[in-house]
Amino acid sequence: MLIQVGELAKRAGITVRTLHHYEQTGLLLPSARSAAGYRLYNLADVQRLHMIQALAKRGWNLPENQGFPGTGVAVVNRVTRCANHAAG
Repeated sequence: MLIQVGELAKRAGITVRTLHHYEQTGLLLPSARSAAGYRLYNLADVQRLHMIQALAKRGWNLPENQGFPGTGVAVVNRVTRCANHAAG
C-alpha cells in the first residue's frame, strides 16, 4: 500500500513541507512517484518516519545534524536496522 505525501503528513501530524525537508536532507525519501509526480510512501517509509519522530522527541534535531556528513541519516538508518532486527 502506498500513500501520498499529504496523507502521510496528516496521519503523522506534521506538514507536507516537513516531509519535503526530510527528503531534501536525505532523512526520508519517497519509495515511488505517481504518474502525476506525487511522492508515494510505503510501510517501511512510515516506520522510518516514526523513528525520525521518536528521535526528535528525544532531543535529536536530525536535520540540523546534517552539518556532520550523514550523521542524521546514519542515526536513523542504525535505529531502523536495530528495530527491524529486534522485530525478527
